[in-house]
Amino acid sequence: MVLVWFGKLNNELGIKYTVVSVPLPLYPYCSRPCGHGMQTRLVTCHRVNTFHWVDPVPTQITGCSSKQKLSNIRTCNLSSCEEEVRWAAGPWSECTWKRCGRKGRQKRPVFCQDKEGNKVRKKLCKEKLAKSVKPKRQRKCYKKQCGYHSCLDIQQRAGSRADGEYQMVVGGKNVSIYCHIMNTSWPREYLTLPMGEEQNYSEVYGMRLTSPDSCPNNGSRENSLCVKDDTPRAGMTVWEKINLNITALTVNSYDYTFSRQLHGEVVPYGEAGDCYSTANCPQGKFSINLMGTGLSVAKYSGWVGVGHKPSIWLQRIQENEIIYGKCGGYCGTCQPEDKNGLKLEVLPY
Repeated sequence: MVLVWFGKLNNELGIKYTVVSVPLPLYPYCSRPCGHGMQTRLVTCHRVNTFHWVDPVPTQITGCSSKQKLSNIRTCNLSSCEEEVRWAAGPWSECTWKRCGRKGRQKRPVFCQDKEGNKVRKKLCKEKLAKSVKPKRQRKCYKKQCGYHSCLDIQQRAGSRADGEYQMVVGGKNVSIYCHIMNTSWPREYLTLPMGEEQNYSEVYGMRLTSPDSCPNNGSRENSLCVKDDTPRAGMTVWEKINLNITALTVNSYDYTFSRQLHGEVVPYGEAGDCYSTANCPQGKFSINLMGTGLSVAKYSGWVGVGHKPSIWLQRIQENEIIYGKCGGYCGTCQPEDKNGLKLEVLPY
């Protein structure tokens, strides 16, 4: 489990500094067991949405204001190295909660040890050392949202083992998620697409121009000027549900569990391509339609061209709930630019 502590919000970008430390402490152990030492921590920049959900995947540090950046180093002062005994602390436990909607607590063992690092009676440290140098034994940790947080959480807390739609907290908001293979120990989360297969498809077009340096009919398909392409990637896939990482809000475009093949080879969700033309004349198509899901494609998500002479045309509709794309080249394809997968975000209403 990774804990984050928040800095000041940059309202324009929806980005703030957070401090991420692994394992759990705000600062890890002091660099020295006694005397004056240093503590360091990793400071990263994360997006934060309307519901105060923090994207666990760091974004570029340039997205956060350098004036608001949190310190990543500080001094630590422990008991003198001349002392016969000193306080020491073990690792923090995981965060636990008495109820949802409240902050939790963490605990750690605190013990007394001699110069050689052997445990001794706590009474010796209490008698010989100032109270201010004793490490804290417990602290508050982050607030736990009410609601279910995964299909496994539903299975374990509600006792449900039936596949189907369930409400759970995704990105800080209650969203309907389809739980698959609930009768196993590793149920999986899918987002049902209410607009169906007609509005959720991926295609690699299977024709190429006889004169590939042209773009006839203003870019519309003209099969009379084409020959069948021999690329092994040509095909068309349609989608009923998509596999969603509900922690990072990324789509696994290569999960075909709830897809259907219309012809040819499988084409990942949100990808398209062709071997049609070198003249910026893409014919491969994809459609993403998330209307009715409560999510949209993240505003900062983009696509990149791959292959020879790649070209991309994108149309974003309804605040990115709908993305139409045409991609191609000679041969060229397009795919989401985020290496972790197509990124989604919850709608703010």
